[in-house]
Amino acid sequence: PFEFGVVTPVDPPLTPDEIEAQAAIAESIAGGLIGGTYSTTNGTLSVRIPLDAGDINTEYARNATLDVPGYLAFSAQNDPLDRIYIGIAARSADNSVEGVLVMDGGQFTKFFGGTTFRQIGTYSEAPLGPTSGLVSYAGSYVGLSNINATASNAGLPVPSGTDPALIPGQAGRVTGDVFINADFAENQINGAIYNRTSIDNSVPLDNVFLIPTEIDATGRFLGDAENEGQERIGDYGGTFGGLGATGIAGGIHLTDYIDGIEKEEEYGIFVLTQCGLAGDTAICDGVQPNF
Repeated sequence: PFEFGVVTPVDPPLTPDEIEAQAAIAESIAGGLIGGTYSTTNGTLSVRIPLDAGDINTEYARNATLDVPGYLAFSAQNDPLDRIYIGIAARSADNSVEGVLVMDGGQFTKFFGGTTFRQIGTYSEAPLGPTSGLVSYAGSYVGLSNINATASNAGLPVPSGTDPALIPGQAGRVTGDVFINADFAENQINGAIYNRTSIDNSVPLDNVFLIPTEIDATGRFLGDAENEGQERIGDYGGTFGGLGATGIAGGIHLTDYIDGIEKEEEYGIFVLTQCGLAGDTAICDGVQPNF
């Protein structure tokens, strides 16, 4: 994963406090995930995260029962009393960007999770150019929450009579839709994650809004996530990729975002195609063409 701690200077230059703030947001989105690489050639997901296996980089097994629209799922568990990890990955239709999400459901009162995303190949705003108008991106969202799934379809059978204090949880999956507008003339991005649904439990979820933030010269961005009451509930970040910024991949980390529940957290990713290009979604039909 690329490191947001080193920020490309913009005009005006970022202050040391702003650079430190961006690095903190990037750390929030990455969480405990040290690295994650999805190979479309081999159909494999290689992950580095604490306590998932004895190897530094662990190859997660394909687990199609956990797939959600637009994303492939993988899982790893060393034995029935080790953490149950779920990995989810996707690459954009034009292979310009990739996103990876990994999380366990918690054990011994703690969990590990995080996201990573990357550009594949060369990135350029062209042919949009510095005076172009708004560009839209749309697609699906997937998240993993420490609000556990009500039934495990990823973990190994636990031995009969095991004390509940030892049993690992399975993260709950979240699905939704994403719509993003980017302005490459002013280097700004904003959007929303909506139609959010917990598919492994009955917890109701609200929309999440991606508050306007700057796109840097390399196509990367970091910003705040808010609820409908304009309260900050987390961080988001990502990167554009491809010639003409044809794809976008990003991650999000939400905390304390559900009324009546304490210490809830969610990590999620979105991998989207630019509206008007092959592989875009139906909502793009109502968007003005970019060129």
